[in-house]
Amino acid sequence: MSTPPDALLCAALDRARRHDLADEVTADYVADELTTEPPTTTPDAVRTRLTELAERGLVNQIDENDIQLWTLTPAGEQLVSDGAPLLPESRQHRDWRQARDNPMTNLEHLRVELKRELADIEAMLNEQALPSPAWMKTSRRIQHLTYGMSVAIHVLHERPEPTDDRTAQSLVEVLGPAEWSFFQYELPER
Repeated sequence: MSTPPDALLCAALDRARRHDLADEVTADYVADELTTEPPTTTPDAVRTRLTELAERGLVNQIDENDIQLWTLTPAGEQLVSDGAPLLPESRQHRDWRQARDNPMTNLEHLRVELKRELADIEAMLNEQALPSPAWMKTSRRIQHLTYGMSVAIHVLHERPEPTDDRTAQSLVEVLGPAEWSFFQYELPER
């Protein structure tokens, strides 16, 4: 594992602050902005380097409720504005790209599953005295699949690619925490 140079670490801290809309961020957020495949640094190494930069006056450490937060000093901001090295892909861009590659956003798979479920419902409608648990199970699957379609359409066609100059709106913000938590459950069994 390598040690990030001062300017790169200050630039990562600056981008983490910008993307999180916060003046101070944790070392883990800074490390996320430096993440590459394979990883070249760890949050502990970043924390150690931030402590060194604080001793040299490039960053400030703020302890808030037993959490270490970091921010740039004017000297650290100057180092960034003087031309920091190129950062790896940002956390928010990586999240955006991975959401697009997620199997849950495979529209064709969701369409096939939804068509199969609708065919099952048609068969259920022709049966006499079908027990209520069968309908409940089917309703959960239909709800999950239609919700999955809405999320997939949003991720693939409506969510803009994030840029480094602003924070990206997360799917949790778009959908709301309750809606997002619903989507995190596994698809009920057939």
